Amino acid sequence: MKYSAINHPTEDSLVNCALQLDGDEEVRKHLDDCQECLEYTDEIRMVGEDIEKIEEQEIPSDVQNKILSIARKKTGMENVSLLLRDWYKKPFLYGLFSALAAVMFYLIFEFFL
Repeated sequence: MKYSAINHPTEDSLVNCALQLDGDEEVRKHLDDCQECLEYTDEIRMVGEDIEKIEEQEIPSDVQNKILSIARKKTGMENVSLLLRDWYKKPFLYGLFSALAAVMFYLIFEFFL
C-alpha cells in the first residue's frame, strides 16, 4: 500500500514497525517522509524501553503489598478470606485437601448409599 501525508499507516502498523515486529518496507519508507509518524514510532520505542527497564527492576515488598491492597479494594477482593485468595501459593496443601475430600466422598457414597 502506498502511504502519503494524507494516507498514514494504521497505528498497529506503526507500533509493529516501532517494536520491530513487522518488516513492512512501505511503512519504513513512509517514516522517512512523515515526521508525525516518525515521532509516534519514536514514542512507542521509548515506552517499550521504559517497560523493559521496569520489568528488570524488583518491586519492594511493601510497595507490592500496597498496590495489591488497592487493587483488592477496587475489585472487591478485600472481603475474600486469605485462604481462598492465596490458594495458588500452596498447591500441595490444597491438592492434599482435594484428594482427601475425594476419598471421603467416595467412601460415603460407597458404604452409605
